[in-house]
Amino acid sequence: MKKEKNPILVIFCIIILLLFIILPPTFRSLIPNEEEKTPAAAPQPKLLIVSCNRIYQDELYQVSSRAKYIDGVISTNILTYQKLDALPENFTPSEISPTVPAQDDLNYFKGIPNIQVNEQNNITTITLDSSLLDTNTSDDKINNYIQDDYTLQKEFYENQGYKCNILES
Repeated sequence: MKKEKNPILVIFCIIILLLFIILPPTFRSLIPNEEEKTPAAAPQPKLLIVSCNRIYQDELYQVSSRAKYIDGVISTNILTYQKLDALPENFTPSEISPTVPAQDDLNYFKGIPNIQVNEQNNITTITLDSSLLDTNTSDDKINNYIQDDYTLQKEFYENQGYKCNILES
């Protein structure tokens, strides 16, 4: 025969087990986790680069443009003019002939006041930024090289025969 258990002991055990079930969710809602109180990290700015290249076969110039956009606003456009000794072996000419020779564009940029021009050997680097728009408000040509919308910037270069890529991060 089995010995009967004391009903008070059974009720006490049930209450203890109920506390193990009920207390953890209650404490989680009443005492939030410390990690949740720390502010979320600031979102990283979206970086987008429109990279365009073209070789002017008549003048033997390779021109590249790297327009940098941070959160949809243009930061800088770096133009690099490199004088080539010969055309590359795998060169395919652009279907669109240039409207302005590369040397004329280069001379145009060198004539703009307050522009950053760096010349080393056969490479000339020109840095355009949005502050140039403020100082040269009457110059429409500079607006084409510093456009606020990256799709318009890409279209501008592609209409001139450049091959463009968009890099995102």
